[in-house]
Amino acid sequence: MKRNRLIPLVILIFIFFFAACLGPTDPIEQPNIFSLTNTLLNIGEDFVLGQDTISVLGYKMLIDTISVMKQGMEDEHFEPELRLVSFIAGFADYNTVGMGELGAGRFEGIGYSIIRPVPAEVDLIDPDLVERDHETGEIIDVYSVAVLGLYNNELFRFRSKVSQNVKYGFLEVIEMPEYNGYLEARLRGNWKQWFLNAERDQLLNPNDPANREQIEENFLKHFDIFTITVGGV
Repeated sequence: MKRNRLIPLVILIFIFFFAACLGPTDPIEQPNIFSLTNTLLNIGEDFVLGQDTISVLGYKMLIDTISVMKQGMEDEHFEPELRLVSFIAGFADYNTVGMGELGAGRFEGIGYSIIRPVPAEVDLIDPDLVERDHETGEIIDVYSVAVLGLYNNELFRFRSKVSQNVKYGFLEVIEMPEYNGYLEARLRGNWKQWFLNAERDQLLNPNDPANREQIEENFLKHFDIFTITVGGV
């Protein structure tokens, strides 16, 4: 599985260097490619604070309207489409969320919208995000985010109905050429920050409804972006 995920990048590298070998008179001009991927940092580890321990095994969220923030210009947007973003321990080092062509310019981050769709528009079979009536199969409720893990050695499933636009900056501005470039933005969830109180000195019980707003705020805030480029500066 991991080998297959490297194939697009290997092909792009081959095209880039092959085009360079042909010389300036016969370049192969291929559009730049952008890829948004996701992962979780230190997934499955125990995070111990005081008398409490938490471990995250994965998360899911529904998003659309992926954009790449372009410095001083209008962001480049991908076709709006509801997407399931999922990362579960043990399946892969990272997952591809979406891909598309990217123009030239200086790029400084990515954005997307976390969406809780109305039940009538949901075509998804996922018990973590969609609740259905056991007898009729009709949708009872829909969530935009689900986090799965262990709290004090007991399984938990934290779910949220939050809907919000979010943006995350790159560590440095990436300049892409006119052609033959590749930019991967890897969204990395810092889950150890998701379940901390406002003072950052206690773990929040994900099963306690009183902690929902703080955990939602932490979840929206604590992602960062690692970039991989070919042909970019």
